[in-house]
Amino acid sequence: MARGLRAAEPRALRAPRIPGAVATPRAADSPRPDRLGPWVLVDEAGSGEFCRVFRAKPADCSFDALANYAVKVLKPEYEGDARAIGLLRREGRVGRAIASPHVVVVLDAQTTRAPYYLVMPWLEGRALSTVLAETGAAPIATPLALWIARQLAEALAALDRAGWMHADVKPANVMVSQAGHATLVDLGLARRPMDEDQTLLREIVGTPWYMAPEVLLSTGRPDIRSDLYSLGVMLYEMLSGRLPFDFTDTAELIAAHRAEKVIPLREIAPQISSGVAQLVHGLLAKDPFRRPQSPEEILPELISLEIQHFGEFVARDA
Repeated sequence: MARGLRAAEPRALRAPRIPGAVATPRAADSPRPDRLGPWVLVDEAGSGEFCRVFRAKPADCSFDALANYAVKVLKPEYEGDARAIGLLRREGRVGRAIASPHVVVVLDAQTTRAPYYLVMPWLEGRALSTVLAETGAAPIATPLALWIARQLAEALAALDRAGWMHADVKPANVMVSQAGHATLVDLGLARRPMDEDQTLLREIVGTPWYMAPEVLLSTGRPDIRSDLYSLGVMLYEMLSGRLPFDFTDTAELIAAHRAEKVIPLREIAPQISSGVAQLVHGLLAKDPFRRPQSPEEILPELISLEIQHFGEFVARDA
């Protein structure tokens, strides 16, 4: 869980806060705890809206160099907030249920009493949002974009097989190691598509630039196809250097996701093959029934395109 995990959104529009959250002033000077249960906190790695993240090691380990764990702890001012606690509990539940090398795993948790915390492996690398910000408006290499997209499709497939959707797929929630390994993190908004209680999803809408029309408009019941739309937005952004829709006004952004046509990918990035462009635009279909129906469905195509473009990349550099 490396630094940059909770990087701020890079644009003016911000994801909505949780309605009804405790309005206690942020405790900026709250002391750093030294230990939580059997975990010694070595240093603070970052801070988000509700949680602080620490690099940690087991209490019976005497070497700081072996601090290969991340402890995500709810801030004291939110320990009485049912929604914030619910987010952490859900992340712990999903992180323990999913077995995939591309979904962050929760190793330990205390979510029944304060202090509330989760323990995960420490992920070396950077958030994909940081990688994209450093490129400016330049796209990243097609083989790398396809490689990351294929790994994320595998992550979504694992969630789907277990009956979950992520519900907040975006670059800030993707950690990429120096070797290119991608891990989907931040499972607090994950939900079962057939859940009758959709209060949490309605109140926390995630990050609008990456959200499917049916999520923004509440016109249907979101499911794994909504995550595939978000994956399509990310792939479009990686390949073109820009988002399909980048309005800072919420109403304009929602209207665009609902009805506006996306600029054809090959008009912006003519070097992109027709096969890649067709896949991306299929993921970005407004109607969920016109998208691929599951992550498993797109994996063979992603693997084929990945192999093809890596082969071309190697041949060109040979």
